[in-house]
Amino acid sequence: MADHLRVDFICHGDDMPVCSSGTGMYCDAIAQKRFQLLKRTEGISTTQILERLLRSADPKPQVSQAALQGTLATTQRLSQFAAPAAPGKPQRLISEASNIVYLAGSFDLLHAGHVRVLETAAQMGDYLLVGLYSDDLLRRQRGSEPVLTLSERALAVLSLRWVDDVVLGAPWEINQDLLTTMNIQIVVIGRRSSGHPSSVKGVDERFSLPSTRGILQEVESGSDLSSAEICRRFVARREEIVQRNGKLLQKELSYIEGRGYVPET
Repeated sequence: MADHLRVDFICHGDDMPVCSSGTGMYCDAIAQKRFQLLKRTEGISTTQILERLLRSADPKPQVSQAALQGTLATTQRLSQFAAPAAPGKPQRLISEASNIVYLAGSFDLLHAGHVRVLETAAQMGDYLLVGLYSDDLLRRQRGSEPVLTLSERALAVLSLRWVDDVVLGAPWEINQDLLTTMNIQIVVIGRRSSGHPSSVKGVDERFSLPSTRGILQEVESGSDLSSAEICRRFVARREEIVQRNGKLLQKELSYIEGRGYVPET
């Protein structure tokens, strides 16, 4: 299959899967020296995200908190996730930008609607700065915690080539200090294609200053998808996911307990 698809290397994280026969799933690739082991981002996995969603729907503890701990993000890791706008070229500097675009949000469970808005916003200037609200601020404003932590949401957003940098713990209301300090010329707000109004309190107040200045631009996502909709779909399939995640979570816990050090690359 690898030859047919013209694949040079086959990659997997350091939590290597094993087939029911007891052999490694990537034995052939390893034997052919076409396998690359990648350092897994500790503290985050599909299994853990699903377990967090299960806990949000049913707060009764099913596992220890260790299984749900967030990613340990360092400045080096954040920089590793930051994708240059053009492969092979250095990242752009905000000090060299002449038309900085700012877009703020939670960007929880990053999805296609988010990506389309970010891509469109990036085309409006020569530098896209994304403001990420803190977990505590979202808890106060929306009444519930995001599924992903601030650092995890930052890693996801930074991995998109259209995003140049992020503001961690961005202010809920866009103020003059933010506009001046970051030299922002355009502020973008994303909307779902259905035009469904945001249910977040104070949404109009957040953008009153850039609206008054005439620098506020609204962008449609081209999708009706939202983080809340993803959660609703999950709840609708809760029983199925509970069965799926139970076995995988035990493997996840075994991995956490028995893992060794793997150096970053």
